Amino acid sequence: MTQQLVAAYEDIHAAKTMADYLTSYVDRDEDIKVITSDDRSMFMYVKGQMKRSDELDYNRVLQEGGAIVMVKVDDENAAKVESILNGQFEAVQMDTDTSLPNDYDTYSSQYRQDFDTRYRDSGYTFDHFSPAYQLGHGLASDSRYEQYGWDEIEPSARTFWETNYFQHGAWDDFKDAARHAWQSTRNR
Repeated sequence: MTQQLVAAYEDIHAAKTMADYLTSYVDRDEDIKVITSDDRSMFMYVKGQMKRSDELDYNRVLQEGGAIVMVKVDDENAAKVESILNGQFEAVQMDTDTSLPNDYDTYSSQYRQDFDTRYRDSGYTFDHFSPAYQLGHGLASDSRYEQYGWDEIEPSARTFWETNYFQHGAWDDFKDAARHAWQSTRNR
């Protein structure tokens, strides 16, 4: 058996990031849809499955430039996906403070070594990758995020990166550097 789950996001980019994250919980890519105001016909298709209060909220989100994520998921993964969509599992809010933790310099040589191993031939300098190491280090150093594992932090870190550091490049090119810093700082 499968279930159709729906959640609204004020930001289209956040909806797309969530959809990307949820691909590991579905059988096919087609089982996840991101609906924007341009896709009203798709919204009308699922409208009959919603409570009236949800329908009004989703209409408002679409009118204000947001998006809706629809996920068709098997019963085995439904509770997990629903908690992610509702923010109970994925409730990792990134602070916009991008200042470095006091102990960053202690680890910077280790991050440079990781850069030399992974990215030396990428055509970029360490300074180009440094924000990713700083982000991972900062998340691991912040007590507000200590109860989360990397898999829980990563979707929010992606959104934070794509909002604040998009000029450096795509998150997928930098996420391993951020994860390395996060793991190194956590394992100290």
